[in-house]
Amino acid sequence: MAHVYAYSDLEEPDADGKPWCDIIFDLTDHSIQGRKKLFGRDERAFVGTMRASTERGDIGFQVTVPLDGGDRQDAGGVFVWWGRIVIQSIGPETDRLLSEYENWFDMPASGVTATPGFECLAVVIEDIDPKDIEKKPFNTKLFLDPEGDMPKLDEYGELFLNLDVPNRQGHLREKDPEYRGALVGWLAGRFPTGMTQ
Repeated sequence: MAHVYAYSDLEEPDADGKPWCDIIFDLTDHSIQGRKKLFGRDERAFVGTMRASTERGDIGFQVTVPLDGGDRQDAGGVFVWWGRIVIQSIGPETDRLLSEYENWFDMPASGVTATPGFECLAVVIEDIDPKDIEKKPFNTKLFLDPEGDMPKLDEYGELFLNLDVPNRQGHLREKDPEYRGALVGWLAGRFPTGMTQ
């Protein structure tokens, strides 16, 4: 099955003549997993698989968004949702995603296998309840700092993850080129994941 071309939604080139690495994906499958409780926290989560094509083969990853694992806060009259999102490997396609980032960022090819997964602190850009993720676009900023304690500077990064389930697409968008090393480091498993075994 052919997937959307990963680099078909790039912005204009920067001063160096190369646009930031904004990757578009097809949402190839998704489900709501876990059980809904009558009382207490909803234990369900949205689990989606993202895939795209490149000249070197398909790339992809899996994302897990808890439906009721976060905190809705008032940020000066605008409500935002804070929670934790997990990025997980789907095998060779995620290994290739890591390789694509290294290539785009002009980094040496590491040839390593991508980490099985890592947890990110996340904030939803608009006031959207995660329970509505299948109905509305769900745009987040990820903080590659799962413990929330500001790790070493080279470990800290930010990244936009946008999910549009109704249109079965999503994006990984760079927040700033200064976070490129951290993004590659997290995907390569060089830092503590924040995930419990």
